[in-house]
Amino acid sequence: MKKGYFLLLLTFVLFSLGSYAHEDEDIIIDTDGSIDDLRAICALISLEEADILAILTSDGSLAPAECGLKVTGLLNSLQILDIPVGIGEELTISPPDWRPFSQAIIWGNEDNESLIYPQAAAALLANSLVAADEPVTLFCLGPLTNVAKVLKAAPQLSTKIERIIWYNEGVHPLSGFNYEMDTNAAKQVLFSSNIQVDVITDLNKPGMEFSADLLFEISKMPNRITTYLVSVHEQPLVQERMISGHLKLWDDLLPVYFLFPDAFDMRQVADYPAIRINTDFDAPSIKEKLVHIFHHDYAFSSEVIFMPFPTDTNMFTPDVRSVLHEIILRYGDEEWRKCVLTNEIHGHLGTYSILGAKMGVKAREVLFAEVDRITVISNAGDKPPLSCLNDGLQMSTGATLGLGMISLSEDSIKSPSAVFSYHGKQIKLVLKPEIQRQVKSEINQAISKYGMLTPAYWEAIRAISIKHWFEFDRNEIFDIIVL
Repeated sequence: MKKGYFLLLLTFVLFSLGSYAHEDEDIIIDTDGSIDDLRAICALISLEEADILAILTSDGSLAPAECGLKVTGLLNSLQILDIPVGIGEELTISPPDWRPFSQAIIWGNEDNESLIYPQAAAALLANSLVAADEPVTLFCLGPLTNVAKVLKAAPQLSTKIERIIWYNEGVHPLSGFNYEMDTNAAKQVLFSSNIQVDVITDLNKPGMEFSADLLFEISKMPNRITTYLVSVHEQPLVQERMISGHLKLWDDLLPVYFLFPDAFDMRQVADYPAIRINTDFDAPSIKEKLVHIFHHDYAFSSEVIFMPFPTDTNMFTPDVRSVLHEIILRYGDEEWRKCVLTNEIHGHLGTYSILGAKMGVKAREVLFAEVDRITVISNAGDKPPLSCLNDGLQMSTGATLGLGMISLSEDSIKSPSAVFSYHGKQIKLVLKPEIQRQVKSEINQAISKYGMLTPAYWEAIRAISIKHWFEFDRNEIFDIIVL
């Protein structure tokens, strides 16, 4: 009866997760009108999970009013008539050298008569926040002028902002074009508002060009957005910049981060716990994910699917309840969710299944791989308890037997290890020898004391597994071999 209850609960949770995955998340976009902004806006429009409440313009690549015309041209071209556009204030700083290029790009019908923006950007932002049922995610593709103005006039509206995802080159010390356009606004939002700000930058990585090859990949799935993107990038001036390698993935990174946060290594900024900046990502993987967005062909990141995953201690058994919050604090939401689901599917708490979940999460982090896209070859065999590793590997990577993306190696020597392949890269993770010895020793002690498969044995194994779940850090317990 107890087992049936847990399966019923798991079924409820999984169905609940599926329904939440398709609920819209309210977002507001703030743009300064560069061509990478155009692509970022199109990518966000492509996401069924994002409900765009408004698009604001700020001073940067274009003057705010010019940018408003461009945005309206884009919306008209895509036949989107229900997103209001708010125009920001011009700044006193000199415009960038590339403004003439941005002015020359045609985003669509830029007739003044078709431009509808009954409010200034700050007023539209404030009204949108007040009207939103849930806190809103702000995508800031330019300076933070509009956000700062609203927070200065109505600081209580900070509670209506879930987080800000901002493109900027550096933080602490601050640097970059979007910061330099309005330094005071950036300092106010970052250091005085206590709003979660995730700062995304291209890190000057090689291979970040928005190239003709990437545009061709996007064009392979014709729809109104990809067709529109191709038409804009076929303009001669844009073609010239694209062929020369001038066009890069800059603001395009923000929708990729929104949908696939696991593809980015993020670091908290010292002394400012609400600010994070990315420190690494894999350029080919980012390009692949951008194509997936435009093709509506992606597996949701766990942060998108599992945001409502239960963490209320009352929903968990007392022994798990006592360590729940500390486990999440130590290892993050992603590992917590994978281990919980692994244990429920596995049928009991077990160390090897937990180790498999931790191993899969770590492998995805190393490879910057999303779920359901990674291939796994397990060396754990098909005999318990070692083979229990396989259940954790499947749950944490999405490489399930049903998808045919996990297999058992033919090696006669079985070990707690697996080979992971993604996007032409291959790594092997092996549980460190000292951890292997510790696990075997503690399991053998339980067998010696309570016998094999007795009720007392299972209670001991449960306690050992929770201890290992709590103590074993996935960043320290595996040897990682690049193949």
